[in-house]
Amino acid sequence: MLKIKYAEFQSITDTDPVSEAEVMMAYVRKLLESTEAGKRKVRLLGITISDFMDETEKGKHRQLLLPFSSV
Repeated sequence: MLKIKYAEFQSITDTDPVSEAEVMMAYVRKLLESTEAGKRKVRLLGITISDFMDETEKGKHRQLLLPFSSV
């Protein structure tokens, strides 16, 4: 889920399930490009990741590398 709060407190939220880190980062970039972030002042930007595994992976942990500096 991507959530943006603009300086004047208007909020937008968008969500779509993904299963791979690369796909997730591409999706976040696509969501950001579809907003007015960069054109309007942003007060808060949040990305929520949850249930990032399928039923067969429950109990197994895997660390994902997310290059946030490149967003």
